Amino acid sequence: MKIPAATCSAILASLSISACGGGDGGTAPPAGGPSYETLTSTAPLTSRLGGAALRWNMTTGVREIVTTLGTVFHETGRTFSTDATYFFTDPDGFDASGTLEDGNGSVASTDALTGGRDYAASYTHTFTHQGEGYMSVGVSGIITESEDVPMTGRAIYRGEAIGGFGDAGGVNSFNRGTSEVTADFAAGTVDVTMTGFRTESGASNRASRIDTIQVTGMTIQENRFSGGDLRLTLNGASVDPVPNPRPHQAQGVFYGHDGTAPDEVGGAVLLRGDGSFLAGGFIAD
Repeated sequence: MKIPAATCSAILASLSISACGGGDGGTAPPAGGPSYETLTSTAPLTSRLGGAALRWNMTTGVREIVTTLGTVFHETGRTFSTDATYFFTDPDGFDASGTLEDGNGSVASTDALTGGRDYAASYTHTFTHQGEGYMSVGVSGIITESEDVPMTGRAIYRGEAIGGFGDAGGVNSFNRGTSEVTADFAAGTVDVTMTGFRTESGASNRASRIDTIQVTGMTIQENRFSGGDLRLTLNGASVDPVPNPRPHQAQGVFYGHDGTAPDEVGGAVLLRGDGSFLAGGFIAD
């Protein structure tokens, strides 16, 4: 069963979470810990970027979670980013509307700088590669260096979540929910809960039967986390809205530092089945 292009596009667009980082426009140096530039810094320095995104090949219909890497030159805004399929370059950074363009028809956009987070932001990216059109929605930002991720202790992050369900019947986007992310650095695991969802438009019966996405036991590897066990629930009871599900994909990233641990987190989850899929995204601090 093929999912209509309009359905996938609408759900991907719905996954963009307002989070482009406020901050003070410069370095956010925690006392006694490593110092990271914020997203809005204009210092003559560079920072490494990293992220995770739900990418949809609009030509073939393939959907997957991908890893992104890049660099930002804070003084000029020059930005490089790649998802291993497309290499994106913007020479002068975000314009007033929060958009990056590389001059080849590739556009990446965030929500306006309305405050929120220092290091991580959600984005939507459209591009063409070898004649095939793509759309990606994810989280990217100033990635925590691997040596700054602690080996002991725990941290809890709270923030936003969004999700969507797609099938041949139409668009089923969820309202914005909340997220809670618990990183147990000593155990090397991360648990993610996205909850408070309800279907807002075009609801199918299956899409209406979910209010929470949980991924537990994700494995920390350097400055990222992935894998884990997926559970979908409605009012606390397990549900299976996606027929004949494939193994899920889940990725997350640590961002910045608060003097003790990474300051922010973000990531994405994807579950695919016969003629349908369910996706979720989170960003928290």
